[in-house]
Amino acid sequence: MNQDSNPFHHFDFENLFNRTIIPADPSENPDWVQNFIQDVLKNAMMQLENTAEEGFQTEISETQHYVIVKIRSPKTLDPKRLRVLARMSDIKLIGLAGNKEHIIQLPTLVHSTSGRAMITKRLMEIKFRKQNADDRYQEVFIRKN
Repeated sequence: MNQDSNPFHHFDFENLFNRTIIPADPSENPDWVQNFIQDVLKNAMMQLENTAEEGFQTEISETQHYVIVKIRSPKTLDPKRLRVLARMSDIKLIGLAGNKEHIIQLPTLVHSTSGRAMITKRLMEIKFRKQNADDRYQEVFIRKN
């Protein structure tokens, strides 16, 4: 297949996935798709196991205006040592057992200063206001010296 007939020739899948995706001759190894999918699923399961070892169960939901993160923490967590730091794209939990940190990626950009957290027993709920997705221009006022 030449590059003119391949719609993906400009996209570098190998660098994206840090490995060769399509073998040089796919007809020699017809199971390459199945092997690739199994590798992806295996990596995803390892990440889930790592999260489970840390003891956090995270559920993220969105409404029209808010992102809501629910975190069920392990019994060994000391709520007095726990700190929650937020930025537009993620949340960082610090003060965990063993001086560890845990980062939770958010599905959309939020106003980090709008975060409100409430903890009851082992369930913490953090609510953020979403950033507007509009591309309208905002006027910048010019000050004269």
